[in-house]
Amino acid sequence: MFDFLLLSFIISVIFCVFSVLSSDSVFLDTIITKAEIETKNTANLMINDAVNKTINDMNVSSSDFFESNDINGTLSISANTILINKFCADISNNITKNFSLYEENIVQIPLGVMLGIDVFSNFGPDIDFEIIPSKEAIVDYETSFTSSGINQTNFKIWLSIKTNVRILNPIQDKDISFERKIMLVDTIINGKVPTNFIGMNKGEYTYE
Repeated sequence: MFDFLLLSFIISVIFCVFSVLSSDSVFLDTIITKAEIETKNTANLMINDAVNKTINDMNVSSSDFFESNDINGTLSISANTILINKFCADISNNITKNFSLYEENIVQIPLGVMLGIDVFSNFGPDIDFEIIPSKEAIVDYETSFTSSGINQTNFKIWLSIKTNVRILNPIQDKDISFERKIMLVDTIINGKVPTNFIGMNKGEYTYE
Protein backbone atom coordinates (compact mmCIF):
# COMPACT_ATOMS: atom_id res chain seq x y z
CA MET A 1 0.00 0.00 0.00
CA PHE A 2 2.82 2.38 0.93
CA ASP A 3 4.65 1.64 -2.33
CA PHE A 4 1.50 2.36 -4.31
CA LEU A 5 0.98 5.70 -2.53
CA LEU A 6 4.63 6.64 -3.04
CA LEU A 7 4.44 5.79 -6.73
CA SER A 8 1.24 7.79 -7.10
CA PHE A 9 2.86 10.75 -5.36
CA ILE A 10 5.91 10.64 -7.63
CA ILE A 11 3.75 10.42 -10.75
CA SER A 12 1.67 13.37 -9.54
CA VAL A 13 4.76 15.47 -8.86
CA ILE A 14 6.21 14.66 -12.28
CA PHE A 15 2.91 15.49 -13.95
CA CYS A 16 2.67 18.80 -12.11
CA VAL A 17 6.25 19.73 -12.95
CA PHE A 18 5.84 19.01 -16.64
CA SER A 19 2.50 20.82 -16.66
CA VAL A 20 4.08 23.92 -15.15
CA LEU A 21 7.06 23.78 -17.46
CA SER A 22 4.91 23.27 -20.51
CA SER A 23 2.55 26.12 -19.70
CA ASP A 24 4.88 28.70 -18.14
CA SER A 25 7.34 30.10 -20.64
CA VAL A 26 9.25 31.99 -17.91
CA PHE A 27 10.16 28.81 -16.04
CA LEU A 28 10.85 26.98 -19.27
CA ASP A 29 13.05 29.76 -20.66
CA THR A 30 15.11 29.79 -17.45
CA ILE A 31 15.85 26.09 -17.71
CA ILE A 32 16.53 26.23 -21.45
CA THR A 33 18.93 29.15 -20.94
CA LYS A 34 20.82 27.23 -18.26
CA ALA A 35 20.98 24.15 -20.49
CA GLU A 36 22.26 26.31 -23.35
CA ILE A 37 25.07 27.70 -21.17
CA GLU A 38 26.12 24.23 -20.02
CA THR A 39 26.03 22.95 -23.61
CA LYS A 40 28.21 25.82 -24.86
CA ASN A 41 30.70 25.15 -22.07
CA THR A 42 30.89 21.52 -23.15
CA ALA A 43 31.34 22.49 -26.80
CA ASN A 44 34.10 24.95 -25.90
CA LEU A 45 35.98 22.22 -24.07
CA MET A 46 35.71 20.03 -27.17
CA ILE A 47 37.01 22.85 -29.37
CA ASN A 48 39.92 23.67 -27.05
CA ASP A 49 40.94 20.03 -26.93
CA ALA A 50 40.75 19.75 -30.73
CA VAL A 51 42.91 22.86 -31.24
CA ASN A 52 45.54 21.72 -28.73
CA LYS A 53 45.66 18.23 -30.24
CA THR A 54 46.09 19.64 -33.74
CA ILE A 55 48.90 21.95 -32.63
CA ASN A 56 50.72 19.06 -30.96
CA ASP A 57 50.16 16.65 -33.85
CA MET A 58 51.37 19.14 -36.46
CA ASN A 59 54.10 20.52 -34.17
CA VAL A 60 53.46 24.12 -35.22
CA SER A 61 53.75 27.54 -33.59
CA SER A 62 52.53 31.03 -34.50
CA SER A 63 55.62 31.84 -36.57
CA ASP A 64 54.89 28.91 -38.90
CA PHE A 65 51.66 30.46 -40.14
CA PHE A 66 53.19 33.46 -41.92
CA GLU A 67 56.30 34.65 -43.76
CA SER A 68 57.80 38.11 -44.10
CA ASN A 69 60.49 39.16 -46.55
CA ASP A 70 62.30 42.44 -47.16
CA ILE A 71 63.79 42.44 -50.65
CA ASN A 72 65.34 45.63 -51.98
CA GLY A 73 63.28 47.78 -49.64
CA THR A 74 60.01 46.01 -50.41
CA LEU A 75 58.39 44.35 -47.41
CA SER A 76 56.10 41.41 -48.18
CA ILE A 77 53.98 39.68 -45.55
CA SER A 78 52.05 36.57 -46.53
CA ALA A 79 50.04 33.94 -44.71
CA ASN A 80 51.11 30.33 -45.13
CA THR A 81 47.78 29.39 -46.68
CA ILE A 82 48.63 25.73 -47.35
CA LEU A 83 49.58 25.13 -43.73
CA ILE A 84 46.63 27.10 -42.36
CA ASN A 85 44.12 25.28 -44.57
CA LYS A 86 45.46 21.92 -43.37
CA PHE A 87 45.37 23.20 -39.81
CA CYS A 88 41.71 24.22 -40.22
CA ALA A 89 40.77 20.86 -41.76
CA ASP A 90 42.46 18.89 -38.98
CA ILE A 91 40.78 20.96 -36.28
CA SER A 92 37.39 20.40 -37.91
CA ASN A 93 38.00 16.64 -37.99
CA ASN A 94 39.17 16.58 -34.37
CA ILE A 95 36.13 18.55 -33.18
CA THR A 96 33.84 16.08 -34.96
CA LYS A 97 35.71 13.14 -33.41
CA ASN A 98 35.54 14.68 -29.94
CA PHE A 99 31.77 15.02 -30.15
CA SER A 100 31.33 11.50 -31.54
CA LEU A 101 33.42 10.04 -28.69
CA TYR A 102 31.78 12.15 -26.01
CA GLU A 103 30.01 9.69 -23.74
CA GLU A 104 28.40 12.11 -21.31
CA ASN A 105 26.08 13.58 -23.93
CA ILE A 106 23.53 14.58 -21.31
CA VAL A 107 23.27 17.98 -19.64
CA GLN A 108 21.51 17.76 -16.29
CA ILE A 109 19.77 20.88 -14.99
CA PRO A 110 18.38 20.85 -11.41
CA LEU A 111 14.70 21.68 -11.27
CA GLY A 112 15.43 24.40 -8.69
CA VAL A 113 16.99 26.49 -11.47
CA MET A 114 13.52 27.38 -12.76
CA LEU A 115 12.90 29.49 -9.63
CA GLY A 116 15.66 31.87 -10.68
CA ILE A 117 17.02 32.00 -7.11
CA ASP A 118 20.68 31.07 -6.67
CA VAL A 119 20.21 29.34 -3.31
CA PHE A 120 17.80 26.84 -4.91
CA SER A 121 19.71 26.36 -8.17
CA ASN A 122 21.24 23.03 -7.10
CA PHE A 123 18.10 21.55 -5.55
CA GLY A 124 15.46 19.26 -6.93
CA PRO A 125 15.52 16.37 -9.38
CA ASP A 126 17.52 16.88 -12.57
CA ILE A 127 15.99 17.57 -15.95
CA ASP A 128 18.03 15.83 -18.65
CA PHE A 129 18.84 17.42 -22.00
CA GLU A 130 20.48 15.29 -24.66
CA ILE A 131 23.28 16.96 -26.64
CA ILE A 132 23.11 16.22 -30.37
CA PRO A 133 26.12 17.80 -32.13
CA SER A 134 26.28 18.82 -35.77
CA LYS A 135 27.95 16.36 -38.14
CA GLU A 136 30.77 18.80 -38.78
CA ALA A 137 32.37 22.01 -37.59
CA ILE A 138 33.17 24.78 -40.07
CA VAL A 139 36.70 26.10 -39.51
CA ASP A 140 38.08 29.00 -41.57
CA TYR A 141 40.61 31.76 -41.03
CA GLU A 142 40.80 35.52 -41.40
CA THR A 143 43.65 38.02 -41.54
CA SER A 144 44.04 41.71 -40.81
CA PHE A 145 46.72 44.35 -41.29
CA THR A 146 46.64 47.46 -39.11
CA SER A 147 49.05 50.35 -38.97
CA SER A 148 50.70 50.39 -35.57
CA GLY A 149 52.84 53.49 -35.92
CA ILE A 150 55.55 54.65 -38.28
CA ASN A 151 57.21 51.73 -40.02
CA GLN A 152 55.13 49.17 -38.10
CA THR A 153 52.27 46.90 -39.10
CA ASN A 154 50.18 44.78 -36.77
CA PHE A 155 49.53 41.50 -38.58
CA LYS A 156 46.87 39.10 -37.25
CA ILE A 157 45.58 35.68 -38.27
CA TRP A 158 42.73 34.06 -36.40
CA LEU A 159 40.51 31.03 -36.72
CA SER A 160 36.75 31.28 -37.03
CA ILE A 161 35.06 28.11 -35.76
CA LYS A 162 31.33 27.62 -36.25
CA THR A 163 29.29 24.67 -35.09
CA ASN A 164 25.71 23.73 -34.24
CA VAL A 165 24.40 21.71 -31.32
CA ARG A 166 20.86 20.64 -30.53
CA ILE A 167 19.62 20.12 -26.98
CA LEU A 168 16.64 17.82 -26.71
CA ASN A 169 14.29 16.58 -24.00
CA PRO A 170 10.57 15.69 -23.74
CA ILE A 171 9.66 19.31 -22.98
CA GLN A 172 11.39 21.15 -25.77
CA ASP A 173 14.33 21.05 -28.16
CA LYS A 174 16.48 23.91 -29.33
CA ASP A 175 19.21 24.42 -31.91
CA ILE A 176 22.24 26.33 -30.65
CA SER A 177 24.62 27.98 -33.11
CA PHE A 178 27.78 29.60 -31.88
CA GLU A 179 31.12 30.84 -33.13
CA ARG A 180 34.57 30.87 -31.59
CA LYS A 181 37.48 33.02 -32.71
CA ILE A 182 40.97 31.81 -31.81
CA MET A 183 44.04 33.96 -32.43
CA LEU A 184 46.90 32.26 -34.30
CA VAL A 185 49.17 35.22 -35.04
CA ASP A 186 49.32 38.67 -33.47
CA THR A 187 52.65 40.27 -34.28
CA ILE A 188 54.23 43.59 -35.14
CA ILE A 189 56.14 43.71 -38.42
CA ASN A 190 58.91 46.31 -38.67
CA GLY A 191 60.15 47.50 -42.03
CA LYS A 192 61.11 50.45 -44.16
CA VAL A 193 58.79 53.44 -44.01
CA PRO A 194 56.45 52.94 -46.99
CA THR A 195 56.24 55.57 -49.71
CA ASN A 196 53.69 53.80 -51.93
CA PHE A 197 50.99 51.30 -51.11
CA ILE A 198 50.95 48.45 -53.63
CA GLY A 199 48.23 46.00 -52.63
CA MET A 200 46.53 43.82 -50.06
CA ASN A 201 44.40 40.71 -50.15
CA LYS A 202 43.36 38.02 -47.71
CA GLY A 203 46.80 36.50 -47.36
CA GLU A 204 49.28 39.17 -48.45
CA TYR A 205 50.26 42.75 -47.72
CA THR A 206 52.98 44.47 -49.73
CA TYR A 207 54.40 47.95 -49.70
CA GLU A 208 57.59 49.75 -50.66
